[in-house]
Amino acid sequence: MLPKHSLKLELVWPSDKYRRRSGSRSRGYGRRLLEAMVSWLFARGLTKLYLSTAPNTRAARFYDAAGWQFRRILANGEALYELVDPSAP
Repeated sequence: MLPKHSLKLELVWPSDKYRRRSGSRSRGYGRRLLEAMVSWLFARGLTKLYLSTAPNTRAARFYDAAGWQFRRILANGEALYELVDPSAP
């Protein structure tokens, strides 16, 4: 069960058409998609965001590089990450 005033997004990523192919340079679509979602949520008053993904994966490294903080491994085996709005009091 989600806490009051929470939002759960599942399975959000750029389609294969926009994803990096093995050995090629990233085009930044995933980063821009994440930044747009984070900005939109913070602009609406949320001050902490959480997400989970499989640990030790490209996705986990992506969130680390984007400034998300690893918090713990959940009961389902996924890694929980947190992002705090830097402008929040």
